[in-house]
Amino acid sequence: MTAKKVFIIISLFFLFDEVNAQQGFFNFYQTNIHERAVFATQLNNGDYLISGYQSNTNQDDFMRGFVKIIHNDGTEGSILLTPDSIESIFANNSEILEKPFNPGHYLLFGMRDSVAGADSYFQLAISEIITQPLSFVSIKYFNLPKNIFITPEHAIIINDSLIYLLSLTIDYSISGFPSQFCLTKFNSNLDSLASYSTTGPYARIPFNLIYISGNSQIKVSYFGESITPGTTGCNIVNFDKNLNLLNSKSLPNYFVSQATLLNDSDTTYIISATCKTAALPLQHIVTAKLNNQDSILNQVFISLNQDTLLSASGVENVAKSSNNIFVTGTYNVNPLQFPWQSSPDWILVEKLNPNLNVINHYLFGGDAFYVPMNTIPTSDGGIFLTGYRFDYLLPGNHQDDIFVLKLDSNCSLTGIPEIGLTKDKAIWVFPNPASDLIKIIINPKYDHPFISIINNLGQTVKEDFLYSTDNILPISDLKPGIYIYKASSDKKAIGQGKFIKY
Repeated sequence: MTAKKVFIIISLFFLFDEVNAQQGFFNFYQTNIHERAVFATQLNNGDYLISGYQSNTNQDDFMRGFVKIIHNDGTEGSILLTPDSIESIFANNSEILEKPFNPGHYLLFGMRDSVAGADSYFQLAISEIITQPLSFVSIKYFNLPKNIFITPEHAIIINDSLIYLLSLTIDYSISGFPSQFCLTKFNSNLDSLASYSTTGPYARIPFNLIYISGNSQIKVSYFGESITPGTTGCNIVNFDKNLNLLNSKSLPNYFVSQATLLNDSDTTYIISATCKTAALPLQHIVTAKLNNQDSILNQVFISLNQDTLLSASGVENVAKSSNNIFVTGTYNVNPLQFPWQSSPDWILVEKLNPNLNVINHYLFGGDAFYVPMNTIPTSDGGIFLTGYRFDYLLPGNHQDDIFVLKLDSNCSLTGIPEIGLTKDKAIWVFPNPASDLIKIIINPKYDHPFISIINNLGQTVKEDFLYSTDNILPISDLKPGIYIYKASSDKKAIGQGKFIKY
């Protein structure tokens, strides 16, 4: 397995954020099998633990769950595969939870499928592992009725003693196989104490859950038919700690996907999802702050270009770190080709302040099709993302590889302070770092744009007019190093930044 550095990065800055930069990394791990990372957590020593599943090919019905250590420099550590058996599938799909009062012990949630004739028998599987060395401590299985499929989605621990697991279920005896959700309560010994399940012919696809301590309620987000049938969309359902249904609320119809939930305070929470509005008819991202009665207090609509699709990423696309809120997504998505898109996309990282005002945003990737799945805060005030990527340039390739992206609180990979751009996004320069050429995109509202490239001695090494909004500038003749670019329009400065020539 080979770790490869990803260098294609775009940085779009609204304001300069003066925080001491830490080192980051952007790697992917190429193998000859199909691998997807789904969840992550940071270990006490600064390393990361990711979980997901793998198979020989993307069409292989037999999948095995895994957990893998990623060191804090981006290199791979040890990997642990779930037990192998002849007619079984065991995939770790849900959160990685550290066991209370057991440092270094973690819980993983997955499922197993054993097939007998025409009938399927599924089991929920909860594993306990340790990280030193990475190994299983125990696995507990829970049998389900015949032909009832289950896949864990999210889990939380409350009061260091109660575990709540949100799962997707499908009853294969019902016509159309509509997805439903199941919420289960366990004690610390993994004894099942209570559960709540939706039923019926209408699909309800679960996504996330959180606990609001201010009113002692558990909130579940799902997409589909409302609890009382009549509307379809993004919904919030509230339960008490004994899983009694309290109430439910449908979110505005511009929420068009499942929604990530994030604790904000004892009385507020944050929600983020893909959206469509009259002003933004293509897919973009909405991030909102709600009170514990599920009323929207304020919100921000995130859009880079109105004609390019932007989608909220994976299973968790929002994290709170160092008093900032980070929202992630995928830019340049083609839903008709998912997941084997024949063009590149970019990983979007949007940095917001606690009031959901945009500080800046960044794009990473552009050399493959990336699907970010999980975004978590890190101990240095930054974030860590993982997911999978598909290299559409390889002929006949239909397999995924895991990627990881670690950013500091300034969303920096290099540890070099960035120079801010003007707020109207006058100029984009990428890739960064670059070797042979850079692409320069100028906001079309500026007349007679002019670009200057300056080395670290203050010498202008290149300058030219930009004759279109989309320009290519050769840089193969420049020496490796850090360069400043400055853009002007009719001799008035409109933006500046830096790029790295390697």
